[in-house]
Amino acid sequence: MADDWSREEVEAAVADYFAMLAKEFSGVSYNKAEHNRRLQKILIGRSRGSIEFKHQNITAVLIELGFANIPDYKPRFNYQDLLHVVVEDRLANAKQLQEAAHIAVEKPVDALPVVEDILSILVPPPIRDDKPESLREKPHVKRKLLPRRLVGQAYSRAGNRMKIVLISARRESRPTRCCEIDPIRYVKFSPLSASGPRLPQRR
Repeated sequence: MADDWSREEVEAAVADYFAMLAKEFSGVSYNKAEHNRRLQKILIGRSRGSIEFKHQNITAVLIELGFANIPDYKPRFNYQDLLHVVVEDRLANAKQLQEAAHIAVEKPVDALPVVEDILSILVPPPIRDDKPESLREKPHVKRKLLPRRLVGQAYSRAGNRMKIVLISARRESRPTRCCEIDPIRYVKFSPLSASGPRLPQRR
């Protein structure tokens, strides 16, 4: 890439992202625009859009590593190799962040998200696309960052409660026959999406 970021710039962007992610885990409010403005003062010559894009790149790396990320930064997988190295190194040494992730995953869902029209979250089944180029090229490395058992338990607890609400809403919206099975297939829902960071999605 002609405009690759330096090691110092990448380190600053990753540190800022991890600071915001820690606040997501803790439920502490923060201002993403203010974080961006502070980085612009440190990263001379990097625009608001450039920093935003780099944060989206970091989300993509965290998805590949199987770690939680900030939902508002949509993943962009066309990132420089140095970013993957820095994120993985920092994450491996971020013990407090990993502990916060474990606590967030194991925390019970006290309340379901407030949705005015619960049936509006029903969506068609997803269509599998080819994996991004970065996912195909990078070798698989076994990591122990966030146990999949904990992620699965969080999905199971929150998903079961969500299904009960959905089934009730669907049955109230239309008459059903006695003993009719009313399956729920796909919903736009993540157990921490209402109050915290997005968990790595199952594939």
